[in-house]
Amino acid sequence: MKLARRPFINGMGQTFPDRVTTDYYDILKSPETREKRIDEHRVEVFLVPLPKSRNEDLYELSRYLKSSPGWALIYWDDLCCIYVAASIL
Repeated sequence: MKLARRPFINGMGQTFPDRVTTDYYDILKSPETREKRIDEHRVEVFLVPLPKSRNEDLYELSRYLKSSPGWALIYWDDLCCIYVAASIL
């Protein structure tokens, strides 16, 4: 599968504009604005490191993606999960 767009954000967050970083944290921490931010940035793929505990923001994001009909888990291993928007499958 080849994606036509560049990553929304990656591990080098300091190279992104402040608004992108703020929106990334909204996706992680704010259920109220999560879907809006995902739509605004047209996010189609999430590579989510496995959280070490339920207290991590990544746990909530993983839980959201797993339970949402708009996302499909296409890969997982001991380190991460990859979710893809159902609309591109």
